[in-house]
Amino acid sequence: MAYQEESFLGSGDLYIDVYDDDGNKTGELDVGNAKEFSINAPSVEKKELLGYRRSNYGKTIKSIINKIEQELKFTLTDINRKNLALAMFGEDSDYSQSRWLKHQQS
Repeated sequence: MAYQEESFLGSGDLYIDVYDDDGNKTGELDVGNAKEFSINAPSVEKKELLGYRRSNYGKTIKSIINKIEQELKFTLTDINRKNLALAMFGEDSDYSQSRWLKHQQS
């Protein structure tokens, strides 16, 4: 199987869906503006078994694919708490902030 390199220039909305611990989808998240988005060609690790008999010496008689890795890269410019939780592999939750003031007595 030969790989043919191709390119694409486009625009659109980027949605990401994350799986929970049980492998269920948690719902698509619109991550906002992405100034960079790329998908690299897959890296395939293939093992071959060569024949050593007279009838098949040096020929591949069996092959398996051990590992397929592919890299997806994107750079976001909209930083919000949902994107931050996604980047840190965390969970989004409500928060509150208060400021503690020390009163000086005169």
